[in-house]
Amino acid sequence: MMKQLGKPGNRKMYNTETAEAVAYRYGGSGEKRYHEVLYKTKREDYFIHGKGGTLTKWNGAENLCEISGDALRYWKEQSRGSK
Repeated sequence: MMKQLGKPGNRKMYNTETAEAVAYRYGGSGEKRYHEVLYKTKREDYFIHGKGGTLTKWNGAENLCEISGDALRYWKEQSRGSK
């Protein structure tokens, strides 16, 4: 999956095919089921590729989102396979 993210004037292209998967997490069941993978780009930016049921933050869809700072540290603590 590929998507352009960021604020106008500072947009970056994120691509799951070229970034390195460094951690993941999943859980739930039924409409609360979700799966998320943390990716690291060559420029050391991080983003999440996630998908989940209608009762998750992914709202029944698949998407990419940027992550950094405290949110990134917390996500890594809650994940599996973190490097």
